[in-house]
Amino acid sequence: MSPRELKILYLLLAVSISFCVALTAAYVKQSEGASTAERLRGAGFGFAGSMAVCLPVLMFLLS
Repeated sequence: MSPRELKILYLLLAVSISFCVALTAAYVKQSEGASTAERLRGAGFGFAGSMAVCLPVLMFLLS
């Protein structure tokens, strides 16, 4: 596997982890009885926060 393919694989892993975090955040908001807009905002913040953690870790691992 080439280094470029490995970087793409790690990036897809980070996106999938962040997507799972976003789904979990939306589910928690739904169980609290939040509106659709609040659920989307919570999912967006969850996704962005998770990517903000995953990307620097991946850059450190790949360097």
